[in-house]
Amino acid sequence: MSTETLQMRPDNDRGLRVDGTPAAAGGLPVGEVAARFENVNLTFASKTSSRRVHALNDVTFDIGQNEFIAVVGPSGCGKSTLLNLVAGLMKPTSGSIYLRGEKVTGLQKSIGYVTQDSNLLPWLTVEENMRMPLKIRNWPKEKQDEEIARWLDIVGLSGFEKAYPRQLSGGMQKRCSIARTLVYDPDILLMDEPFGAVDAITRSLLQDTLLRIWTERPKSVLFITHDLSEALALADKVVIMTKRPGRVKAVVPVRVPRPRDIFHLSEDPEFGHQQRELWDLFTSEI
Repeated sequence: MSTETLQMRPDNDRGLRVDGTPAAAGGLPVGEVAARFENVNLTFASKTSSRRVHALNDVTFDIGQNEFIAVVGPSGCGKSTLLNLVAGLMKPTSGSIYLRGEKVTGLQKSIGYVTQDSNLLPWLTVEENMRMPLKIRNWPKEKQDEEIARWLDIVGLSGFEKAYPRQLSGGMQKRCSIARTLVYDPDILLMDEPFGAVDAITRSLLQDTLLRIWTERPKSVLFITHDLSEALALADKVVIMTKRPGRVKAVVPVRVPRPRDIFHLSEDPEFGHQQRELWDLFTSEI
């Protein structure tokens, strides 16, 4: 495997690049890092026995400024746990997480978090769901109205302001959830298999919407998925996790050039070639 394919191998060469030279924690200069996992370990009490579960093992990688990172790995390897650690919802047993150079020690209100479920409040309209995080942050009413209208247009929900979640399709609910998260301009966007619960056609449309938004308004994104094709379609780099305890097996730069056409990526020979590379790395962890 070439050094072009494997940027780091923390599971084999702890703290070293593939060529054996020392690396900063994750490999980027501090000024270029939006978020950093530095030698993160996590254990917790088992719900079914007296033994403790070792969930994450010495996880180290960076998310660069405006970089789109996708994380793939087998079920139970700690992918979603990474998001909870960045958001300050959990604390590592050892190691550290940093945002903008500051150590995460509690709940991070500047984080945007999109879960697999849309989690829209059913008693609120689309507009009211989007207004809620702005009211919590004490935004002026005029600014709230302006941003809500702007993001409704961006995600294609203009005209549905007064609709309730039950009146929306699954894809529309997901677009509303994304808009509700981005409307307050979070520092970093966390996404936990956000398109896993929709059909294949809607999934492609949502991927295209997300890619368009990210291209026009770049943000640092940590995107969890079980789909290698989705990871390649969206990300700048793909982090491959091992089975539990989750370790970073490889950080793979995506060679498929941008801009990307979601609906015709399968026609790109480089896409197919790199998909096979990722699958070869992933299969030993299943």
